Amino acid sequence: MSTDESRDVGRLIAHLRKLGPLEAKPLWGRASARYDHIGAKLADAVLQSGVGYEVFVRPRVDRIAADYPAGRTSSGFLALLRSEGPSKVLNLKTGRKLRSIVELTEFFVDRAVETPTNLRSWLQAAGNPSSLLTVHGVGPKTVSFLKLLVGLDAIAVDRQILRFVQGAGVDLKAPDLVEAILTKAGKKLGLTGAQVDQLVWRSMAARDH
Repeated sequence: MSTDESRDVGRLIAHLRKLGPLEAKPLWGRASARYDHIGAKLADAVLQSGVGYEVFVRPRVDRIAADYPAGRTSSGFLALLRSEGPSKVLNLKTGRKLRSIVELTEFFVDRAVETPTNLRSWLQAAGNPSSLLTVHGVGPKTVSFLKLLVGLDAIAVDRQILRFVQGAGVDLKAPDLVEAILTKAGKKLGLTGAQVDQLVWRSMAARDH
């Protein structure tokens, strides 16, 4: 670890300690976490960007899981998107997310990734996560978010995470670099990446209310 990186990790450790008790905590429960339903998980990942999560995302994901049992597989969910229309399935009138949910589902159907278990395995293969960046509207945060939804360790770098990092005096903006250094800081404190993600995101979001 370089001198600059060691300094930044130290700053993040100090900043993490300011957030309160850092003992291992259960994950706070993303909307699709309890569903073995690929459509709910893909919708969760596509919808989460730039909105109030509890108000906007959770009710939509819960409805998809309850009302569209055929969407438990990628091919079943794609058939629903084509027959019902993404606007109806997501309960969303307009926006890039309508295109993204269709293209992301098509992406996984083409690769025979049909279930959350398939997705978990697929995301662990070298080169697969980065290939998702070719899908319309999918960036590094969405890739990390998908990992979290299937129980893999990750930090989904969004504006809240970036605010936290910058508040610690760490001048990094590239999502992959931010995720890597926050992961290192978390490990020093005995926290997984997913626990750091939860701790930072919830603490920063609470400051907005």
